[in-house]
Amino acid sequence: MGIFVTSIQSVLAILIMIAVGYFTQGLNWLPILASNYHGEVKFATNVVVATSVLFIVVVPVIMVIQSI
Repeated sequence: MGIFVTSIQSVLAILIMIAVGYFTQGLNWLPILASNYHGEVKFATNVVVATSVLFIVVVPVIMVIQSI
């Protein structure tokens, strides 16, 4: 039973990492789209910076939680 739980935790951690990676890459286009469609480029840039900083903070937290 312990081996099964550990493998499920590993799979979930990998899926979370993949999802976070896809979401952060998708947001990198936000300032370009805002510029092309006459949106708020400064706000879009701030969103990308904030999510990048949160990514740097959240990933180690997820790794610590996974190891517990």
